[in-house]
Amino acid sequence: MLIRLTGLQSLSLLAWLIALTHSVEIIDPGQVVYVDSGLDGVVGKAVILECGSTRPDVYIWGFTQPGTDAIKAVVYDFGKGPKLQKLAQSLGDIQVISGAASLSIERLPLAAEGLYTCQALYDTEQGAKLYYYYIRLRVLVPVSKPYILLSDASPAEGSLVWLRCGLENGTEPLYFLWEHETHSGLVSTVSQGNSSVFNMTEVNRNHTGWYRCVARNQVNQERSDRIWLDIIWSPYGEPVCSAYATGKNQYLLLSCSWEGGSPRAVVWWEVPKEEGRGQEVETSNILVLRSNSTQNGQAYTCYAKHPLDTRTRTCSLVPVSKPYILLSDASPAEGSSVWLRCGLENGTGPLYFLWEHETYSGLVSTVSQGNSSVFNMTEVNRNHTGWYRCVARNQVNQERSDRIWLDIIFGPDIPQIDVTPYSVTDRGYSAQERQAVSLLCQAQSNPPSQYVWFYNNSQVYTGSQFTIPWILRMNTGTYACLAQNTYLNTRTRKTISLTVFFPPDGSPSCSVLPAMNYSSLNLTCSWPGGLPPPSLRWTTNLLAQGGAWLGGEGVWPANNVSVLQSGSQTSNNSLFTCLGIHPALNTSTQCTARAWSPYGEPVCSAYATGKNQYLLLSCSWEGGSPRAVVWWEGPKGEGRGQEVETSNILVLRSNSTQNGQAYTCYAKHPLDTRTRTCSLRLEAPVLLTQRSVVSVFEGSDVQLTCILQANYPPVNQIIWFNNRRQE
Repeated sequence: MLIRLTGLQSLSLLAWLIALTHSVEIIDPGQVVYVDSGLDGVVGKAVILECGSTRPDVYIWGFTQPGTDAIKAVVYDFGKGPKLQKLAQSLGDIQVISGAASLSIERLPLAAEGLYTCQALYDTEQGAKLYYYYIRLRVLVPVSKPYILLSDASPAEGSLVWLRCGLENGTEPLYFLWEHETHSGLVSTVSQGNSSVFNMTEVNRNHTGWYRCVARNQVNQERSDRIWLDIIWSPYGEPVCSAYATGKNQYLLLSCSWEGGSPRAVVWWEVPKEEGRGQEVETSNILVLRSNSTQNGQAYTCYAKHPLDTRTRTCSLVPVSKPYILLSDASPAEGSSVWLRCGLENGTGPLYFLWEHETYSGLVSTVSQGNSSVFNMTEVNRNHTGWYRCVARNQVNQERSDRIWLDIIFGPDIPQIDVTPYSVTDRGYSAQERQAVSLLCQAQSNPPSQYVWFYNNSQVYTGSQFTIPWILRMNTGTYACLAQNTYLNTRTRKTISLTVFFPPDGSPSCSVLPAMNYSSLNLTCSWPGGLPPPSLRWTTNLLAQGGAWLGGEGVWPANNVSVLQSGSQTSNNSLFTCLGIHPALNTSTQCTARAWSPYGEPVCSAYATGKNQYLLLSCSWEGGSPRAVVWWEGPKGEGRGQEVETSNILVLRSNSTQNGQAYTCYAKHPLDTRTRTCSLRLEAPVLLTQRSVVSVFEGSDVQLTCILQANYPPVNQIIWFNNRRQE
C-alpha cells in the first residue's frame, strides 16, 4: 500500500487504520509527533532501525528511495503480527525484532540506502498518539586496497613526477596519505589530504625510495603495495684519484672513484704500459702496482663516465720528484726570521710537506707539517740550530730531500759562574782560608765566548777557569766574569761576592760571674775574632729551667754569648761547658767554667797600724767561683755599700770613742741563699800589774809584770814603753 505523506495525509492514514482495527477506540489524537534521525551502515554488515523506545500498537515501515518522493511499504503490523512486503527482499535480509517494532537488516546491500519512515500508533489512557519516525540510512562502502600509478619510475633529478593512488571502491569523502621509505628503512609521511595525486616538482636524489599510499574513509583504511622511485642524478664533482701503500709498502694501490650518482658511474685506469686499460668497474677501480714502479715519474690517469654526462671525466696521479731545499739565511742571528722552501719539479696535488730537524746529538723531530712548501721561523733561537730535511708526499709516493745545516749565531748569555768547592751564604759564595778555589765561567754563545776575569774591578785573568791555589782572607771581594762574542761584538758580565772564612785564634774562654745582686750566675763564653763570627753554645744539661739567654738562645753567631743561671737552682761544684763552632774548622772546640761555694764562713780580724793611729778591720771569705762579695757595716754606717769581692778592709782612725763598738761583716755568694756574717767588737785591752810603783836601786835588776785581763782574747804581742814613751 502506498501512502503519500504530503499535507495532512496522516489523518487519512489514521482513518484507514481505524477501519482496520475496530477494537481500537479512536479519540482525537491531537498533534502528530515527528522524530527525525540518521544512521550509517556498512555494506554487507548488519544494522538496526528503531521505531520508538516502546512497541506501538499499530505501525507501518515505509521506504523512500533517494531521488524520489514516494514512500513504499516495507512491513506493517496492525495488531496481528508483522507482514513483510515484496520491497523488503531488495533491501537485504530484513527481520522485525521480536517484542519491538525495530527492523534488523543483515548483509546490508547498497540498495538499502534511503529514507525509512515508521508510522506508529500508541493507544494510551489519554487517547491514541501518532508518531512519525524518519530514519535516513546511509550505506557506506569500505575502501578497497589502493594501487599506485607513477608518471616516471626513473626520472632525472630536477624533473616533475606525480603518483596517483587508485581505488576500485570506497564511499566518499576519501582521505589519502603518502609514505616515503628510504634505503635505511626510515619511513616518513610526505603528503596527506583529500587528493589522490601526489605531485613532486624538481625531484632530487633524496626522493629516491619506496612509496606507499594509504586510502581512508569513515569505514576503514587500506595500504597499497610499495613502489620504487629511482631518481637519476649525476655523481658529485669530478672523479677522485688516491693512492695508499699496503703489504709492508711492497704494493701501491691506486684508487679511482666518482662518488654519488644514480646509476653509479663507470671508472677505469689507463697507464702508458696499458696496465689498467679496459678495466671498467662501477663506482671505483683499484690499480695495484709495485711500490718501485712509480719511480720513473709516469702519470696514471683514471677515466669515468655517467649516462647523464656527455663528457668522459678524468683524474691523474703523478709521483713527486726528489725535493730540494732553499734557505733564506744559513747563519742567521738569534731573534731574526728565517724561511726554508721545499722545492719540487713534479707531483700531483694535493701535496703534503713535512720538515724534520736533527740536533747535534742525532735526535730527529718533526717541526712542521702541512700543505705549504714554506717553513717560516720567526725569531729563531739557538735551539733551531741543526740539520733540516723536507719530505714531500702526495697520494702516490713520498720523497726526502738532502739535509741542510742551519747555524744560529747567538750570545753570549749572562755568564754562569761555578765556584769549587761550592759554599753559599747570604752574602754570596764563601771559601775557607788556605783552600784551593776554582772559578769557572760559562756563557752560551755561538761562536764560543772569550772570557776575562776581574777582581775588585781589576783584570786578573783571561780564560774560562780562574784558579786560586792558596786563598787568603785578603782575597775576599768581588769577582766578575766578562763573556764576549767577537762575531756579534756583544758582551755580558756576571759578578759574584766571595768571602774567605777564617777561624778565631785559640779557643773560647769561659767565665762565671755573679749577677742579679749575687742571686744568679752570669755564664759568659767569649771567642774573639774570626769571619764569620763563631757560633757559641752553652750546653744545657746543667742549666736551670727558666734560665735567660743574654744575647740570644741556643747557637748564636757572635764572639760573646752569656746565659743567666739561677744560683738557688745550681748545685755546688757544677761544671758548665761552652761549645764553639766555626765553618773554617772541621771540629768544634770548647771551654768550661765551674761554680762552687767559698770555704766555711767569713773571717773577721782587726789590727792597728801607723803607730796606732789607724785601726784596720779585715773581713774575708776565701774560695768559691765566682768570688763572694763582702762588706762592713759599723754603728755609724761605716763601710755600708762598699761591697768588695773576696775580702774587705775597713780603716778606722784610732779613737777612744770606738771602744765597745760592734762592727759586722756581711758576705754573699750566688750559690748560697743566705747572707753570711762575722762581727768584731772594739775594746781597749786592760793590763794588770802586781803593783803600780816599783822602787829599785840603780844598777840592780828589776822584773815588771804585765797581765792582760782574763776576759780578753789572747794577744800575740805586748809592747813595753819607757818613761820617754819609747818602745
